Amino acid sequence: MENIKIIQEIRSIEGDKVCLYIPTEIESKLLYDPKQGRKFIESIKHSSFVEALQNAGDNLMVCLEHNSLVNLGKEVSFEEAEGGVNIIAKLQGVTNELRQQINDGQYGVSFAMQVEADNWKQNGSIWKRIIEKLSLSEVSLVNNPAYRSSMAEMRSYEAFLESEQKAIAEAYLYVAKAKVYKL
Repeated sequence: MENIKIIQEIRSIEGDKVCLYIPTEIESKLLYDPKQGRKFIESIKHSSFVEALQNAGDNLMVCLEHNSLVNLGKEVSFEEAEGGVNIIAKLQGVTNELRQQINDGQYGVSFAMQVEADNWKQNGSIWKRIIEKLSLSEVSLVNNPAYRSSMAEMRSYEAFLESEQKAIAEAYLYVAKAKVYKL
């Protein structure tokens, strides 16, 4: 089982629910494969990640630092989002201290996967692996994510919707201005 850390955002939704946004088809930081003795970066196809979430179903756990002895989430679901996937879970057994640490941005997100099909390409001394099929067993809040721009924050669902609606409105305004000014 491989543990892969991904860029994400954590958002509190209506009290005990958390939303982890995982963008897909992005590259990891430089990783090392001791079996092959090579440095590499990797990315996961969006459709492959969605399929893995569908196949995991109710068995997908939400853990802390890949400790699968404690499942922090129940009622785990997902939805496709612009450029990625939202994983939504109702938190259970989470302390106020952990909530505050998430709010303070101390956690990124990672997931444990089994690669079923991949494609390797060499670019100089660095290899690139594109994961084409995988299975997932858990997602974890972690202190040291593989993706450097990983961040975590907690905010209300209403604030999340408001910020998403504002971003969409700004995008439409930009497109409208571009058409008027033929940018």
